[in-house]
Amino acid sequence: MLNHFNHSHPLRPIRVKAEEELICSGCGVDLSGPAYKCSKSNCEFLLHSSYFTLEAVIEHESHLDHPLTLLSTPLKHYRNKRFICIACGNYGTSFDNHCSSCDDFADLHVGCASLPITMKHVDHKLPLKSKLSLLQFKSLELYATIKT
Repeated sequence: MLNHFNHSHPLRPIRVKAEEELICSGCGVDLSGPAYKCSKSNCEFLLHSSYFTLEAVIEHESHLDHPLTLLSTPLKHYRNKRFICIACGNYGTSFDNHCSSCDDFADLHVGCASLPITMKHVDHKLPLKSKLSLLQFKSLELYATIKT
């Protein structure tokens, strides 16, 4: 049994099948594969195994001005206790990489923070690179990296 900063009870490792339709308490996305479950029978806390060892503070290309601190839930003063991710533009209600130094509050889903900066695709010759676009509600775009 292991302890996690975001939960008061010990967690145990499990393997989740997609058809079980269980939701991760850290990101709100369906679980499949290795995960952690609360050891208490009446507690439904579940966590992707990759989220068990998240860094408490990260540096991310989406917000180079300041480090982002991992929060277990969005700050209380956010409307409806949800944040807007600076990478994808979607709401988040659980784990949040947050910058408290900025007036406009920079928040990033843990899943978006783990996306690769560059990737290859079989249908495209050049590598694709993620780019944050402030003009499109800070949504994550993919564009071809052009060599000059």
